[in-house]
Amino acid sequence: RVAIDATIHPTLNDRLEYDFDRLEQKVNDMLSVVSLQPFLNKYGNFTKALQTALELSKDRPIWLYIPPGGYTLRERVRIYKNTHITLQAGATIRRGFVGSMFVNGDSNESFTGYNGHGNLIIDGQGTIDSMGHEIKEQCSIFGFAHASGIIMRDITLRNVCGGHGFDCAGNE
Repeated sequence: RVAIDATIHPTLNDRLEYDFDRLEQKVNDMLSVVSLQPFLNKYGNFTKALQTALELSKDRPIWLYIPPGGYTLRERVRIYKNTHITLQAGATIRRGFVGSMFVNGDSNESFTGYNGHGNLIIDGQGTIDSMGHEIKEQCSIFGFAHASGIIMRDITLRNVCGGHGFDCAGNE
């Protein structure tokens, strides 16, 4: 009747339920590895699939894999804290709208210092193409503000027009 944390329970069943609930919470608090493919299958729309997958990080850290293929982003996508995105080799994301492609957090959030959506890693062997040779209006690929722990490595950024590859303001 004694649980893992040394609490005593009236019955073995109570103790097991208690221990399993604690274990389940620990698992839920851990990193979730997520493939974009099931979201692509469900929505058939890259932008919706990507945003829905990224919203999982509102509850727990995620590591999102974007599989090889050509994708068009139709609107700005929001990335939340504790997110790792890996563009696999052969994955190319192209911009199909006017505006910045990826930002950290929602538009109604206001952060100061470094307390914004941070602990972000974006990596892999994929490419993000701002399509500046066709869409000659403002675009920053990444617009991250007031955060810490931002790492970007090994990705290719192309064709930025009227903006920045990395627009990082007030980050640590």
